[in-house]
Amino acid sequence: MTTPEEVDLGDPVAAVVETGPDAYDETPYRAFRFPETHPTRLAALARLHGLAAPDPNCARVLEFGCAGGSNLAAMARTLPTAEFHGIDLSATQIEQGRRQAIAAGLGNLRLDVADILDVDFGDARYDYMIAHGVFSWVPDPVRERLFELIRRHLAPTGIAYVSYNTLPGWSVNEAVAEMMRLEAGELADTEGRLHAARATLETFRALFDGAHGPHTELVRYELDHIGGKDAVVFLHDELEATSDPCYFLQFVEWAAEHDLRQVTDAALPTLWPNALPQQARQALARRGLSWLKAQQYLDYLQWRRFRRSVLCHAEVALDELPNPTRLDGLYVQTRLRPSGPISVAPGMPIKYRVDGLGAAGSGDVMQVTDPLIQAFMHRLWATPHHFQAFRETLDATMKDAGNAASAPGREAVLRDWVMTNLARGWMDIAATPREVSGTRLAP
Repeated sequence: MTTPEEVDLGDPVAAVVETGPDAYDETPYRAFRFPETHPTRLAALARLHGLAAPDPNCARVLEFGCAGGSNLAAMARTLPTAEFHGIDLSATQIEQGRRQAIAAGLGNLRLDVADILDVDFGDARYDYMIAHGVFSWVPDPVRERLFELIRRHLAPTGIAYVSYNTLPGWSVNEAVAEMMRLEAGELADTEGRLHAARATLETFRALFDGAHGPHTELVRYELDHIGGKDAVVFLHDELEATSDPCYFLQFVEWAAEHDLRQVTDAALPTLWPNALPQQARQALARRGLSWLKAQQYLDYLQWRRFRRSVLCHAEVALDELPNPTRLDGLYVQTRLRPSGPISVAPGMPIKYRVDGLGAAGSGDVMQVTDPLIQAFMHRLWATPHHFQAFRETLDATMKDAGNAASAPGREAVLRDWVMTNLARGWMDIAATPREVSGTRLAP
């Protein structure tokens, strides 16, 4: 799942367990921002698949269920010539967001109290539409209306982002949440509900401590995962009255019924088979599966619990698989760093670690001996906190590498290497130059 960047921790108390505006008015959700929803990233993903997504610099962006607008505010600061519009049921959160936007001087951010079921956008068209943390927590009529609004108001080559809980991965989480709701739902006061849910969680932790069986490790993992959440996230993520996961292919079918199609998933590390062991890739290839069905297989393989679908209009032509030649015109950044001294001797291996996995010399994830890739990496991590133009970096690298770049097909080797590391989550892309947020995507 995404590791979001939290903007404002605060210290609120638990609130009502019901889905609706009152729950979020009494206890506003944490102020998160989600880098994978940024228009520059969505545009880059679309362009890899041959879709000429609108220029993020002059885009119109809409977010459903925007809470206090912190996610949009982060975008509005980095794209001052774009327009941002957020709606949410919670008047309290919208009012807080408006005050913060005024204080920050964000004249390109508009926040409105509105219900997805009856909101009217008139003839407005949006280049990017975002619904993060909404789809799985609302009843069917709201989901239906969400799809209708996207179909009606998405620009012809626009991109929609919709996240949702998926099966089979969410099934164990849902079982644990149901156990807690069974106890908490009978209590009237909200603090009592939260206390009862936590107590139930601890009881089951004790019951499963030392237990044996094919399911026990999965349940223990969920008990620890859920128990580690703070009160506000615990309340809204686990105790909501509506929590409805689905299979990936179900979501794709619903989208198709509204003339929308899957472009890709915003979480690259769980998307492409490139990062799988060779045996797993060969098994998938032997099946001759369609791209969509292969994705469902991967969800079973990875026990996937959350997806971030990137959608477009059904009539838009695009490639199912990303094309490495379309990296030109995009910007790249790497989380890989050298883990020790770099030898100047040609052909000597350089070890890399993923930024954030311990101190230098630990957390090594790869060893590179190809001088062309070494030269490319040197240029990227020389300015680690910015995305760099791929084509310019590639051209400079080919010069740096000299004879190592002269053999036929060397440029293709480097492009494929970049695509593989995008799939692993060790690199990222954007449609415009931007600073690195410090967050990452994970399963």
